[in-house]
Amino acid sequence: MRVGEAWQVLGLPPAPTAERVKRAYRNLAKSLHPDAAGGRARPSAFARLTEAYEVALAEALAANRHGAPPTSTAPSPRPRPRRAAPVQSPTSDAEDERPRARPGSTTYDGTSGSDQDQVWNGAEIAASMGVSPNTVRAYLDALEQTYMIRRLLPWHANLAKRIVKSPKIYFRDTGILHALLGVRSAVDLRVHPKLGASWEGFALEQVVRATRPDRVHFHAVHSGSEIDLLLERGGQRWAVEFKRSDAPAATRSLKTAMQDLELDQAWIVYPGSRSYRIDERIEVRPLASFATPASGTPGWDDAGSR
Repeated sequence: MRVGEAWQVLGLPPAPTAERVKRAYRNLAKSLHPDAAGGRARPSAFARLTEAYEVALAEALAANRHGAPPTSTAPSPRPRPRRAAPVQSPTSDAEDERPRARPGSTTYDGTSGSDQDQVWNGAEIAASMGVSPNTVRAYLDALEQTYMIRRLLPWHANLAKRIVKSPKIYFRDTGILHALLGVRSAVDLRVHPKLGASWEGFALEQVVRATRPDRVHFHAVHSGSEIDLLLERGGQRWAVEFKRSDAPAATRSLKTAMQDLELDQAWIVYPGSRSYRIDERIEVRPLASFATPASGTPGWDDAGSR
C-alpha cells in the first residue's frame, strides 16, 4: 500500500503527524474491528485499516512528524547535568564492531521479514522506529522469549582477526516470515529475493532440533570467513553450512574457519537427496536426513558414523 492510499483509508490529509495517525486509527478501529458491531464487521476491512496505519505511521516517524507536545505556562525546569555514558565492554555489541549496511549486503536493515538471517544492529533499527536502542532491545527480548525469533550469538575465539560480535536474527516460524514478506504462494516464494534466507532459517531449526546440542552459535570475521551454525556438545564442535544448490561444495571460507577454530567435523546441508563426503571431515547431507524419523534422525552420537 502506498503512503497516499494509506492517508485516504485513514481519512487524513497529506503529511499528518504520528499522533494524528494513531488517533484516526483508534477511532476507525472501534467500528471496523471484527469484534465490533455485533460481529458484523468485515475482517478484510480491518486488515486494510491496519496496513494503512502501519504505512502512515512509519512514514510520519521517518519524516520526524511526531506531533507537537502540549504547551504549558509553567516555567521551564533548570537543566540537569548529564552523566557520562558508561563505557561499553569489548564483548558488547558496540557500534564499531557491527558491519555497516550497504547496497546488496546482508547486514540487518530493518524491522520486517527481510531481516531473516541478518546481523543485529540495534542502533540502526532504533533510528528507523524513532525509539531508543534500549526499547528495541526490550522488543527483541520479548520476541525471543515467546519463541518468535532465534537470537544466534557469535562464537568468540582468541583469534588474531576482527570477529563479528553482534548476534544474528532468525524467524523460527517461516510461515510468519512469509507473511511479513508478503509471500502468498509457492510461486511467490520461488521468485522472492529472500528465498535463500527463508530456506536457511527453516533448515537451521530442523538441524538444531535433530542434533540437540548444548549450545549453538555462528562464526564470522570481517575478512569474510564464516560458519552459518556452530554446534557444541560434550566437548565436540561441529560446523554446519546451509547451501540451497544441487551439488554444493566446500568453500574456502568454511575450510579456513574449520582450521582457525580446530573443529571436529562439518556438514553441508542442502535440499537434495544424496549424502556424500567431500573429505574426511566434511560431509554433504540432505536436509531430509535430519527430519525423517524413518531414516534415523541423526543425533549427536551417530552423526559421524554416516
